[in-house]
Amino acid sequence: MRSFAKALVRTPERRLLLTAFLVRIVPAWIVYGADDIQDWNVWGRALLEGANPYASNFPIVWPPLWLPVAAIAVSFSDITGLPIHVAVKLPAILADLIITMLLYSIAGRYGRRPYALAMAYALNPISIYTTAIHGQFDSLPLLCATVAAFLYAPDLEADRSGIRAGAWLGVGAAFKTWPLLILPALLLPSQSLRRRAVIASTAVSIWVVGLLAPWPLVGFKAVADAFGYRGMAGWWGLTSLPLLTPWPLSEAVVRWFFYAAMMVATMVIFRYRMPIAAGVVLLLLTDYITAPGGTPHYLIWIVPAALIAAPRRSVAFAAIAALMLAVEIALRPYNGYFGETVRFLPHAGYARSLGGPLDRTATLIDRLAVWAFCCWWWGATLRDARRLKASWTA
Repeated sequence: MRSFAKALVRTPERRLLLTAFLVRIVPAWIVYGADDIQDWNVWGRALLEGANPYASNFPIVWPPLWLPVAAIAVSFSDITGLPIHVAVKLPAILADLIITMLLYSIAGRYGRRPYALAMAYALNPISIYTTAIHGQFDSLPLLCATVAAFLYAPDLEADRSGIRAGAWLGVGAAFKTWPLLILPALLLPSQSLRRRAVIASTAVSIWVVGLLAPWPLVGFKAVADAFGYRGMAGWWGLTSLPLLTPWPLSEAVVRWFFYAAMMVATMVIFRYRMPIAAGVVLLLLTDYITAPGGTPHYLIWIVPAALIAAPRRSVAFAAIAALMLAVEIALRPYNGYFGETVRFLPHAGYARSLGGPLDRTATLIDRLAVWAFCCWWWGATLRDARRLKASWTA
């Protein structure tokens, strides 16, 4: 037994994997997770039974690639007896392990220490919360986006045509649309116009195919819901301010402001020829500070790129976000009971308290510090782009 334990930690790679796995599987087992866990169970079981998951009471507002993964997880739970809340978290945990090792393998290309960079992701509280506690599957599209952005997009030898970078990004968008937000950062001016066109057209085509796939089976509403989803307004950023201040900002105004801001960020990336990691950070920060809606598990999107482009700021970001997440896990919906949002059987007053006036006000105030830090970080990234243009383009 002792020799087996020594073998598990003999190499840096094994220590990384073991650490990343343990800090996720333990809370994944202990904590049931958010309400989404029941969604995954219902959708996966519906597919296994030949039923229509889109006909359930839980709306599906993303492209459909997660549905077969959820079905596999439910089947795995039935076969092995593994608790369903653990089984449906395993795909995202596996994706996190792969991201950890991917960062370890590419760190040298970006001037970072491999072990430190990978361990920073393995122990990142945002990642642990999203995959192991909340139970969301954002690490699956994040894995695809990370491979596209940091493995294939900058490597003309490994991906001369750009098809691999585009395909990985498109598959990520077939889980959730958000990986397309970072597409402009992958279209480096240093590559040929043809390669940029291939990356963009491949990614968008795969996303469109995934988006349209449910249409013949369940109707166009499934496509419209996934295409139009922009997060839940009123709980984050600009759309939350009218609830705390007298500033009149409608969701429609914020949505158009978001589109304009993303266009500006794209122009900045091309104007200053920003490296991929810095460009990804700028685009995702632009989304964070201007998007009509947002939830805490969205914060995982920026973590790999931030660790590469701005490790010190990423640590500060993780610390502030961890404090926010700790408050929400412990106190929300502020009805006097501990850990209501991640318990299997919440208190009877949970449904009445969740989304109520106290819950909304306290949650908005709690998240405001993270949003404010994103605003500062966005400004600092823009300042760096102007100041460092000469070294980036040299």
